[in-house]
Amino acid sequence: MLVRGATFDDAEWIVRELKDFSRFYGTHHPLFGDESVVRLKLEQAIERNQIMVAEKTGTGPMGFLMWYITPHVYNPAIRVALMNLWWVARKHRFSGAGQALLDAFIAMGKGSADWVIVSIGKNCPIREESLLRRGFKLQERGYLMEVK
Repeated sequence: MLVRGATFDDAEWIVRELKDFSRFYGTHHPLFGDESVVRLKLEQAIERNQIMVAEKTGTGPMGFLMWYITPHVYNPAIRVALMNLWWVARKHRFSGAGQALLDAFIAMGKGSADWVIVSIGKNCPIREESLLRRGFKLQERGYLMEVK
C-alpha cells in the first residue's frame, strides 16, 4: 500500500468521492455544496500538500485523508494536526487503505505538531480500539444539531 500526496490528477476522483462522502455523512444540509467552492478548496489543499491518497499498483486511488496544522485556539504554542476528512471508496473498504492513511497521518503529525486529533463520524466503520492501540485517547465527543 502506497500513501502519497494528492496531485491535481487526483482531483476529479476526489470530487466524485466527496459527493459520496456527503451522502454517507447523512445530514440534511449536504457537506458537498457549491462544486466550484469545493474544487477551489481542494486545489488549495493539494497545493499545500494537505491531502494524502492511498493506492495499490493497478487499483488507482483507494482513499484519501485531508488535514491541516493550526495553532490551538486557546494556546497558540500548541500546534495541532487536525484530520479534516478521512474517506475510503466503498469498493476498497477493509482493504487496509484506511489504516495506511491513518498511520501516514499520525507519522506526519508526530513530525510536525504537538497534538494529533482524529474525529470519526457516527457511520464510520473504524473501531475505537484501532485508535486506542495507536496511542489515541478519547478526549471529547461532538454532537450536531441541524436547525433548518
